[in-house]
Amino acid sequence: MRCLSVPLLTILGAVAQSSGADDSTKPPAVSAAFTKARVEAGEGVPFFDERFSCREDGGAWSAFRELVEYARLRVFEGDEGEVLARQLAFLLADRTTNMTEVLQCNVGVIAGYHLLARRYVAAGDNWKAYRLLQLALIYVFTLRNALQVPPDLAHDWATRTDLIVEEIKVLKVRLGQEQQRRLARLPEVSPNFRVPGLRVAVVSICAYPEDHPLVLRVITPENRRLYAEKHGYGLHVHMKHPMPDTGVHIQHAKLQLVADYLRSGEYDWVAWMDCDSIIMNLNYTLDSIIHRYARRSARSGGTVPSKDKGKKTKKVDVDSIGGESETGKGGTADNFEVPWSAALQEAEPLEDEVLEAFVSHVGSCNSDEGCRMSAQVRVNPRTSYAVSIRAAQIDMESDSERLASVTVGGLELGECNPKPESDYDCRLHSCFSGIEVPKEAIATGIVELQVHSVRTHSDCRCSLLHGVCYSGAVAAFEEANAGEKMTDRQ
Repeated sequence: MRCLSVPLLTILGAVAQSSGADDSTKPPAVSAAFTKARVEAGEGVPFFDERFSCREDGGAWSAFRELVEYARLRVFEGDEGEVLARQLAFLLADRTTNMTEVLQCNVGVIAGYHLLARRYVAAGDNWKAYRLLQLALIYVFTLRNALQVPPDLAHDWATRTDLIVEEIKVLKVRLGQEQQRRLARLPEVSPNFRVPGLRVAVVSICAYPEDHPLVLRVITPENRRLYAEKHGYGLHVHMKHPMPDTGVHIQHAKLQLVADYLRSGEYDWVAWMDCDSIIMNLNYTLDSIIHRYARRSARSGGTVPSKDKGKKTKKVDVDSIGGESETGKGGTADNFEVPWSAALQEAEPLEDEVLEAFVSHVGSCNSDEGCRMSAQVRVNPRTSYAVSIRAAQIDMESDSERLASVTVGGLELGECNPKPESDYDCRLHSCFSGIEVPKEAIATGIVELQVHSVRTHSDCRCSLLHGVCYSGAVAAFEEANAGEKMTDRQ
């Protein structure tokens, strides 16, 4: 049988090899009678006894355990997988509000975050997966040995500490490369660049006692005043605790303080600066930093001002601009009143970075119609793109499954079936490279990648049990050289 694997997923799928274990291998559930006997005998039930709380039928963690076991394979499947992922995320949030309860089933929490992270990798959201894996690792530190999930529980919950660490390393390298590509493409901006109408505030707390030996109390406020006046920024330097009656320690007050200034609607951006920091170059504007490093503010959940300064600052949904939001309603930047955004869009409407789309499924295409998969990529409508398609195949049975067609932006490219050199050859092979993406597709701002995978063997069975079976393809979009028409098909 042949399966196709997107990058990283071969690694990330291996952890689920224990998911198909026979129920007879699982430790028996702890009965209420047994629990009562332990308590009456004075033995007690320690709150960190994961085996008891995670495995008791009908216990507080019962629904969570059932969902994790049900979702272990199905969470990667299309619409059902998306629903299961949301249910798992909701239940994780609910079950982790009380740390004492978390310690009753911390291995289950680790497994839940681990499974959810692998779902997001399969969906192409490496940033979210990376953060979820870090959460899983944090809960590893709540274990009694604070080092690794015990072997029997690792088998029972299909998660292991070493795999979590390894997956974090893999994603860290990948995301680091993406970040470098992004930074390399950032436009040069004049240090004194200003966006007309952009409302910026500088906030600090310098609540040192008057007899404090450090001179920061004297130097910093004047430094901030010179900088703010030079560029027309709002300035708030608090020489005393800004909220003494709230019970918030002054070391933690800055979070509440910045949030309050943002909620006031007076500013588009609020820059926090510690009192023990000095601005050495007064000519360097915050606008230039915002424009170069955060020019996706209207696409990344940042705040933008309304035309009427009397109105509160508006919050922009990251997913509602140029694509589908979580509510299923699409939108564009035109839906929002952004009076100063034109200055940003004139110079750099969107990022020109490498974009990737993943399409994948777990299991084989055991139907006459096969599996039809698709993914969408947001692109800059003003840029030309070339796309490259790569895939890895594991040929466990001769020609058991193949990609019958690949379509990018309405352009059909044909089959994508590079031959592996041997069974379990997981290396990426190129199917198509440098294919010019149709301009009419780019003009919409959304390019769709479609893949049709069909079976050719009646007994094709593809499962996560062997850690090799994510079917799909990877498309990498790069800015095309306008002087060359890249149509090389391999």
